[in-house]
Amino acid sequence: MHLSLTTVRRAVTVVADVADLDHPAAFAGVVLPGLARLIGCNVATTTEIDPPKRIRYMDYPEGALSPASYQAFSDHLHEHPLIRHYETTRDGAALRMSDVVSRAEFRRLDIYQHAYRPRPTEYLLAVQLPGPGPGTRAFALNRARRDFTETERDLLNLVRGPLADGLRRAGARQHAHRALTSSPEQRLAALTEREIQVLELVAAGRTNVAIAHTLDVSPRTVAKHLERIYRKLGVGNRAAAVAPPPLAHEPELRIVSAAPMQWPAVAHSAPEVLPRAFREVRPAGTTSRRFRSAVAKPTLASKALH
Repeated sequence: MHLSLTTVRRAVTVVADVADLDHPAAFAGVVLPGLARLIGCNVATTTEIDPPKRIRYMDYPEGALSPASYQAFSDHLHEHPLIRHYETTRDGAALRMSDVVSRAEFRRLDIYQHAYRPRPTEYLLAVQLPGPGPGTRAFALNRARRDFTETERDLLNLVRGPLADGLRRAGARQHAHRALTSSPEQRLAALTEREIQVLELVAAGRTNVAIAHTLDVSPRTVAKHLERIYRKLGVGNRAAAVAPPPLAHEPELRIVSAAPMQWPAVAHSAPEVLPRAFREVRPAGTTSRRFRSAVAKPTLASKALH
């Protein structure tokens, strides 16, 4: 694969921007414009499908897709060729729509007629990001006039791994921040400043060797710090030392998708505070007044495929 220097710089920029994130909620807002600049498209989207019943999305440029477009997408999701392929193969690598079905076959589908044709989208390039947790997180680039090239597909695959790593690190940093800030004051009061530094690095997923390198000490010294931390906190391992106390209640999740399906296990991380740019959709036939109000004034958050 031959890439121009400009393309390489854009790819590095996208990956570097993600690497600096401290919270997964900001991930889509950074990745969407980055991928749009890197590969080029009319509309970029990210979609999260949480089993069994929730669909959330974000588009770039913001507001490019109407709520009706994504409502149609939700209603006909079961026939989406790329999602059916991902479900069957469990392989979330980048694919063009033309890699799975012909253009004629795609245009005969209801999901094309009701969701893609009005945009208009004739060509699609999508990728899933691997990671912990249930649900599907996918990014898609939409074009109206020309198909994506094999090089563009391979380029999206090239950044897939680093982007997934960045998402996991952002989740780890969020977890570390929550663990430390939500701990009772007396729980950390007994720790020295150095022990708190070690605990923060443990919460970020660092190994003893990595912590030793960061703090310019030996791994044995790090191990001794951890022994004292465990003793002071009354725990027996790293996971318990950084685990946040349980929440009094979990935030309520609205049901927004109909037929339960088995989705591939890919990255999903639902933020406690959802970004305003995200939208949720619910299939036709829903009678929830609460949901209708949310659609009329879309201010909910989430992450998106298309």
